[in-house]
Amino acid sequence: IYKIIFELLIAFACFYTLRENKIIGHRHVIDLSEKAGEAALNAEGVLLPCSATVRLCNDDQIHCINREYRNIDSSTDVLSFPSVNWRYNMTAGKDEKRLKSEYDDVTGSYFLGDIIISVDHAKTQAEEYGHSYQREMAYLITHSMFHLMGYDHMEDEERNNTNGVPTLISTDDSKIKVYMI
Repeated sequence: IYKIIFELLIAFACFYTLRENKIIGHRHVIDLSEKAGEAALNAEGVLLPCSATVRLCNDDQIHCINREYRNIDSSTDVLSFPSVNWRYNMTAGKDEKRLKSEYDDVTGSYFLGDIIISVDHAKTQAEEYGHSYQREMAYLITHSMFHLMGYDHMEDEERNNTNGVPTLISTDDSKIKVYMI
């Protein structure tokens, strides 16, 4: 059995959903992150205990991070910073040895990397796509988890091959399912 551990770093105290206008507490975000992360690990076939950090921030903060680390002077919805330097066309499910190099004695898990999500972007995109804020967050976390596990779509060639990021997910309050497309 696999498990995912998330450390949640939040740049502010709480945030709102679009439709319900309720504050979502930190525990709810951690639960959602764990479900999305476990769905991604399961789809990839990773059975080892893994961990990642998730940082929630606003558009200004992610803009600064995007400019500093990617030399792109704009905000974005999510950034992924893998801890493993995956070889071309290799992913966590195909290269367990490389994944095992990231073992963390403190958590007893294999560290995949960092996920940074703009809550501003997530809210806007949820509204644009006509689905819930929770579904958008699950999508962004799942999408980012695949980046942490070695999937990429930075080059045109990679966008069109089987190593592209699996991105289509279906969610409800209790289950997250990842579809490889």
